[in-house]
Amino acid sequence: MGDFQIENGVLKKYTGNDTVVTISDSVTEIGRRAFYGCESLERIIIPNGENSQTEKILLKKYLKFKDIISYTK
Repeated sequence: MGDFQIENGVLKKYTGNDTVVTISDSVTEIGRRAFYGCESLERIIIPNGENSQTEKILLKKYLKFKDIISYTK
């Protein structure tokens, strides 16, 4: 998946430098340091809309970045 290192549904690392990334709906867990060092990241898009499992994972791990999470339906 390009800039995403995903193993068994776990997003281990984002290696790109995009300002906007869309999390695959195949991701069931996000590794602790998946976005570590992503200085250019401005927005994370969750494709399944609000209240998805991915959103809950992101909010739990990256609560301080809550304002960069957006949704598509």
